[in-house]
Amino acid sequence: LPFSLIRHRNFFSESFRGFGENSFHSMWYLLFLEFRPKNCLEIGVYRGQMITLWSLISKKLNYNANIAALAPFEAASDSDSQYLNSIDYLDDTKKNHEYFNLEQPEYCTEYSTSENAKKFVESRKWDLIFIDGNHDYKIVKSDFELSISNLSDNGFIVMDDSSLYFDFYQKKYNGFTGHPGPSKVAKEIAMDRMRLFGAVGHNNIFCKKNSNNFK
Repeated sequence: LPFSLIRHRNFFSESFRGFGENSFHSMWYLLFLEFRPKNCLEIGVYRGQMITLWSLISKKLNYNANIAALAPFEAASDSDSQYLNSIDYLDDTKKNHEYFNLEQPEYCTEYSTSENAKKFVESRKWDLIFIDGNHDYKIVKSDFELSISNLSDNGFIVMDDSSLYFDFYQKKYNGFTGHPGPSKVAKEIAMDRMRLFGAVGHNNIFCKKNSNNFK
């Protein structure tokens, strides 16, 4: 990785500003390097690790990615995760963009199931959507359906925490494999309606079955 991206990962690893594994930074870098997604959306934002990374990568590659963040920016817990009430998540995310001298993304401060959130996602076709929000099955399924309906022909959906039920991970991967909700959606729905393009740990990358990404 370029040093600036290593520095970025170190920053978010400190004081638990972000989750995930170091290898995810390499995954995102290679994805942007090869396909240069233009309209990019993260559903579910903690403190801005992914959206700042996308901005840094596109800046490094000398092209402008239109980055958007859909999240309530609250300590909204679910059946698998609990979050701190002591953080102003929106303010913190904005400050982390300022720290890296990045333009602010387009914010939609809503729960992904709200009507305003749905209208926001439906406002354009997305080249990249990262589903990283609520881990409950019903919500993840809703996020997936909304995402695939508004994905560009050669776009990608990346699902976080979604490798729990894939046998090849259980046999070969010793790290965290995901939560039940996202993993069930990935195994039962995404694998049926899309093609698995690639994976790193508990992040699975899907694209449409007729996508040119395989050519």
